[in-house]
Amino acid sequence: MSLWNKIEIRRPGAFVPKPVLIYAGLGMLDLFFTLLAFHMGFQEGNPVLAWYQHQGLFEFAKVGSTIIVILLGFFLWNVKLVRRILYSADVLMFGVLIWHLFFWVGFLEK
Repeated sequence: MSLWNKIEIRRPGAFVPKPVLIYAGLGMLDLFFTLLAFHMGFQEGNPVLAWYQHQGLFEFAKVGSTIIVILLGFFLWNVKLVRRILYSADVLMFGVLIWHLFFWVGFLEK
């Protein structure tokens, strides 16, 4: 399949690339740690996500954006730019996970 006869789109039965799976896992871990922090009384540090939290749409925005990235990464994996963006997103999400872990280790030691 192709989009506008220019971009090759992967078929739904194709394998899921590892960076897409990694992003999905890291995104859900980020959601878990963020909701845990909310439960402990902390606020979101990202102003855009803080607005979603204030509107009661945080979970929808977090899960929805993760699903969109996963779908785009899967279907457009053949596009070199998409692969580079997904690799960068994996590195960014890994950094967020490390931040969460250091935050919780420091918080729980107090």
